[in-house]
Amino acid sequence: MKLELKISQKITKKKIESLKILELNTFHLKNYLKVNYGVEERELSYLSRKERSLEEFLLEQVGLLKISRERYEILEEFIWNLDEKGYLKLSLTDLAKKKRRSILYIRECYETFKELDPKGIGGRDMREVLILQSEKKSILRGILEDMYRELMDINFPKISKRLGISMEEIKNEIEPMRYFISYPRKNFAYYAPVEIREDDIFLGEDLEVTLNSSYGYRVSEEDVQGGSVRTAEKINTALAMREATLFKVAKFIVEHQRSFLTGGEMKSLKLEDVAEALGVSISTVSRTIRDKRLNHQGTRYNLKDLFTNQVGETTSYTVKRVVQEIVDSEDKSNPLSDEEIRQKMIEKGMEISRRTVGKYRNQMEIPSMKRRRRY
Repeated sequence: MKLELKISQKITKKKIESLKILELNTFHLKNYLKVNYGVEERELSYLSRKERSLEEFLLEQVGLLKISRERYEILEEFIWNLDEKGYLKLSLTDLAKKKRRSILYIRECYETFKELDPKGIGGRDMREVLILQSEKKSILRGILEDMYRELMDINFPKISKRLGISMEEIKNEIEPMRYFISYPRKNFAYYAPVEIREDDIFLGEDLEVTLNSSYGYRVSEEDVQGGSVRTAEKINTALAMREATLFKVAKFIVEHQRSFLTGGEMKSLKLEDVAEALGVSISTVSRTIRDKRLNHQGTRYNLKDLFTNQVGETTSYTVKRVVQEIVDSEDKSNPLSDEEIRQKMIEKGMEISRRTVGKYRNQMEIPSMKRRRRY
């Protein structure tokens, strides 16, 4: 009984390992093997680097200030708490507690930080960054502080009525914004490690499937920490299964969506369709396509996007395309609401709810009706 339990546990652990490796794309696989088995990457540099970072630029300026060592360290805290867009992600209250200084002292340091270049540094979001670039006591600053939403919606009539000035005057007042930056890191590099996304599958002219060469990657006992032959064999078994499974899943998907990949319509396809055809579980298909990308002559698709969520008999790709066409052809001085877009889609034979139109519009990053209006 104990022997059966031990064998069962070993099989379960081996299965779990194989399933975990199956769902990893190329980038994450390398990291997983390194962290769990000490397998070093054979390719180097996952650091995307331009000539200069925002942090370096700010540190150079702070180094020229005649300030105490303590103030310098607090300014450093601000610098090292900028996100990927350069917005400040640090609570002044938390920093005051950490440094055991008064909130007033921290605010004084914060004011110094906001005087550095680029203008807008120290802002926590786009609104604050824009405010910091505007002239103090200007009409533009007042609009940004009190009517930011109306400005973003380009609702000049409402701003005009509230301020008692003409729309032409408003346009003149906001003219300087053409030269503002929306986020401080706009012209600088971000040095955090980034995933260099590799394509997992390549399609030839006749849609023949080829996997990224990394899928043929295998480890030797020398690659594994501790030099374990058994561990190397276990990893290689999982890698071989990953390669074979992705190949047959990708081949089925490509053949099923051949029409779409050659310029036609996308066919309905669900996870269970693939699972049934290949004789595997739905969870195996789900793991196989997770984070995997296909390259068809330079056009890239996430594998999961080749599966369809039906809206009636219409695929999400088709719905999005029609939404885009309707928005592109609308009168920009009188843009369509989601309900009006829905009605136009019904005229085209697409039964769809207003909520679904809104969902797809947001996914496509198409602004709301108010924000699309042009005066």
